[in-house]
Amino acid sequence: MTFDNLKVGEDVLVEASFFGPVRWDYGEAKGIYFSSGVSPNVQYYRASRFFNSFCFDSNRVSNSVSFQDADFDRQFVCRENKTGDDLNARDAYFKSIEFLSKSQTTDGSGKQGDLDSRFDVDLSRTKVGGIARFNGARFDGCVSFERIDVRDLDITSIKLPEKKVRLT
Repeated sequence: MTFDNLKVGEDVLVEASFFGPVRWDYGEAKGIYFSSGVSPNVQYYRASRFFNSFCFDSNRVSNSVSFQDADFDRQFVCRENKTGDDLNARDAYFKSIEFLSKSQTTDGSGKQGDLDSRFDVDLSRTKVGGIARFNGARFDGCVSFERIDVRDLDITSIKLPEKKVRLT
């Protein structure tokens, strides 16, 4: 499913389940709430589930983006976005079917599957005008916070895998 270049006011995906890869690139929105997001016009919703890779690149969101309580079964790429307010991934679960690293890829090309990233969770070069909330989130693979620009980063009570992984 592709949402490239989508311009939307506020988008709320209530208990959404995505079975194929999702790409959402170069979009503009007032706010995006994949799960449990709150805005003045939005109530609490139950978690969204992503059974395949998710790519959210180069988007501009004037208010907040919420992935709270969401489950990601495969690679999560959220790079080069600009969010005017908070990025909320509290209690999200970032799984990885395999522990992939820089030297271990799925197709020998230097990429993990169809996404151009060496990390299971890639938040590189993202600018957050408010708080990036990852408190209570669980990460089962390699994570990149490379060149992230945030007002405040909340990583209290995050759960990292017992296997050795690299955070950059």
